[in-house]
Amino acid sequence: DADTSKKKAKDDASLIDEAKERFAHARTVESTNRKDAVEDLEFLNNKQWNPADEAERAADRRPCITENRLPTFANQIKNEQRQNRPAIVVSPMGDKAAKKDAKMLRGMIRAIERDSSADVAYDTGFASSVDNGWGYWRILTEYESPTSVSNKVLVVKPIPNPMNVYLDPNRTPFMLDYKWGIITEMLPREEFEREYPDASPMPWGESGIGEDSKEWITKDEVRVAEYYYFAYEERCLVMLDNGHEGYEDELSDQVLKMIDSGKIEIVAQREVQVPQLKWCKMTAVEILESQDCDGDYVPIIECIGSIININGKETRKGIVRDAKGPQRMLNYYATLEAENVALQPKAPWIMEEGQIEGHEDKWVAANRKSYSYLLYKGTNIAGKQAPPPQRQPFQGPPAAILAAKQGNVEAMRAVTGIRFDATMSERMQDESGKAIRELNNNANLGAYHFIDNYGRALRNTGIIFINLIPSTYDTKRIVSTLDETGTEDRIMINPDMGRAHAEVDGMSPESSAPTKIKMFNPKIGRYQVTVTIGPSHATKRVEAMESQMDFIKALPELGMVVADLIAKNSDWEGAEEFATRIAKTLPAKLLTPSHEDMNPQVEALIQGLQTHIEELNQQMAMMGKELQDRQADRDVALEGIAKKFEAEVLKIAEKIEETAAKKDMHLQSTLGRQLAEIAKSIEQQGKKSKRTGGFTIENGK
Repeated sequence: DADTSKKKAKDDASLIDEAKERFAHARTVESTNRKDAVEDLEFLNNKQWNPADEAERAADRRPCITENRLPTFANQIKNEQRQNRPAIVVSPMGDKAAKKDAKMLRGMIRAIERDSSADVAYDTGFASSVDNGWGYWRILTEYESPTSVSNKVLVVKPIPNPMNVYLDPNRTPFMLDYKWGIITEMLPREEFEREYPDASPMPWGESGIGEDSKEWITKDEVRVAEYYYFAYEERCLVMLDNGHEGYEDELSDQVLKMIDSGKIEIVAQREVQVPQLKWCKMTAVEILESQDCDGDYVPIIECIGSIININGKETRKGIVRDAKGPQRMLNYYATLEAENVALQPKAPWIMEEGQIEGHEDKWVAANRKSYSYLLYKGTNIAGKQAPPPQRQPFQGPPAAILAAKQGNVEAMRAVTGIRFDATMSERMQDESGKAIRELNNNANLGAYHFIDNYGRALRNTGIIFINLIPSTYDTKRIVSTLDETGTEDRIMINPDMGRAHAEVDGMSPESSAPTKIKMFNPKIGRYQVTVTIGPSHATKRVEAMESQMDFIKALPELGMVVADLIAKNSDWEGAEEFATRIAKTLPAKLLTPSHEDMNPQVEALIQGLQTHIEELNQQMAMMGKELQDRQADRDVALEGIAKKFEAEVLKIAEKIEETAAKKDMHLQSTLGRQLAEIAKSIEQQGKKSKRTGGFTIENGK
C-alpha cells in the first residue's frame, strides 16, 4: 500500500545516504595511499621520468632512456608464490568433529577452488599487493547450474582493480572485523541504461550535482556500487538448568510453559546484538537489488603487501615504492652512457697531411663502407717520409658511468630484498639440488613478508569458506572433493544426518558395483583454519626422491632393499610397474606392513583377528590330542578282544576233546552250537568296533 511504499522509499534513501557517507569517508582516509599506489603502477609501466625533464630533453634532442628492471623484481615474488602455493588446512575442534570430517571439509574447499578457478583470483590479488601494496578477491554464492532452483555453490571471484574496493577504515589489518564493504564500478551511460532499463534516470549538470554525489554521477559515466553491511537485532540469549543455551525466541512453546510452571529454570541470560549480513546494489539515487546474505563476515578478502603505521596512519606499499630512487638513477646513468657514446666521434684515422691525396673519396667513406684495401702516399705534403695512417681505438663509455649503473642495480636488490640467485662465491660445483634451492630461498628472504601476508589472506578465505559451507550446501546431494595430490573423490552431503560423517552401502555410478558411500553433514562440528606455506606436493616428491638417492649413495649395500620404495616415489613413466616388479623379488618379511602410524580402528581389528586365529589353533591342537587318545583306546580294546577270543576258543576245544573222549555225542552237539554262537557274536563285535572307532564291554562280553 501507499504507507508501505513510503516507508520503503524512506528506508532506501537512508541506506543510500549511509553508503555514500561511508564511501566518502573511506575515500578520504585512503586518498594518500591510493594516490601513491596509482603512481607506483604507472612507474612500473615505464612512466619513470619527470614529464618536465622528459620534455626538456626532447626539445634539446637528447636521449631519455628507461631501463625498467622493476617488473623482473616484482615477477620474482609473484612467480615464487605460484611455484609454492600456500594451502588451506582444516583441523577439527571440540568433540563433535574428527580428523576425517576435517579432511572431507578440506576436500570440498579444494574442489570449490578448482571449479571456480580460484588460483586466478588469488594470483590477481597477490600481484596487486606486490605492485601497489594491496589487492582483493571475493567469495560469492551462485546456483549450481542454470536449471537449478535450490542447490547453491560457493565460487571465488577476482577483483582486477583494487581501487574499486572501499572497506571499513576502522578494520584491523589481516583480520575480518570490518563492518561494511563497497565494490564500485563506473559504467558508461549507454551501458548503464542497457543493463538497468527500469532504473531511475541519472541526470547530470555541472552545477546540478550535489557535493555528496559528485563522485557518483558524471557527464559520461554512472557509478554502480555493491554495498555489504550489517543490520543488528537485539535478542535475549538464555542458559537453562538442563544445560541448553540459545535464543529465548527460539524456545518451543512446551519449554516456555515448563519455564512458567517452574519445572525448568533460566540460570543465566543476557541481551546481545545479533548481526545479519545484507547486500544491495545501488546508484546515488536508487536501490537496484537487495537481499539477505548468509555468513558472519563481509565476503571480501584483503591481501596486504607491506604496511607501516605512523601515529595511527597506515601507509601501504608494494615493492615499487622503495625502488623508485635506484630505478631513476639507473635510467639516468643508462641515458648518460648512451649520450656519452653518441657524442664521441667514430674512431678516426691519424695521418700526415697529403697522404691520401687523390684517394679522398675512399678514405671519407671508410667509416661506412668496407674496402679490401686503401691506398695512401708514403710521404707527407713536404715530400718527407711518413708512417702509414693509424686508426685510434674507441674509448667506450667512462668506467665511472658503468660502475654507477652497477651500483644502482645492487641498490635495487638491497631495497627490494631480492637477489635472484646465490652469488658465485656461495656456489659449489658439487652442490645438491636441495642445497641450491635453500640458497635461492635465502636469496629472496628479504621479500618473504609478501608471501607470509598472502598466507594470512588465504587463512581468512578458509574462515569464510567454513562459515558459509553449512548454509550453502544445505540440501542432500553429491559433491566432489580433492586430496592434496589432485585425486578426485565424491561424498554425499546429508544435512539431516545426526553426526558429522558416516558410510552407507550403495552402488558405484561408474561400474554399478556395490560400494561404500561417504556421507558428511557440514552443520555438525567446529573447525579451525591454518595455512601451510611451502613446496607443492609435486615439489615435495622431487625433494624426497633426491634425499633417497643421496641415502643410497651413502649406503649402496641397502640399494636393493629399498629400490621398490624409490621407484614408487619417482615421477617418471612406468615407475609404479618398476616398484611392483622389484617388490616381488624381496623377502616376505620386508613386505610385512608396519603397525606404526596405523589407524587405531584398523590396528584393533587386526589384533582381534590374530587373537581369534590363536584360539582356533589351540582348539585344533586339543582336538588332535583327543583323537590320538581315542585311537590308543581303540587299539587296546581290539587287543583285549583278540586275547579273549583266543582264550574262549582254547576252552571250548578242551571241552570238545573231553566230551569226545566220553563219547557224549549229545553234549558235543550242544557245545558245537555254543561255539558257533560265540564265534558269530565275536565277529559282529569286531565289525561294530571298526565302524564306530570303539565298543563297550558289558557283563564280561
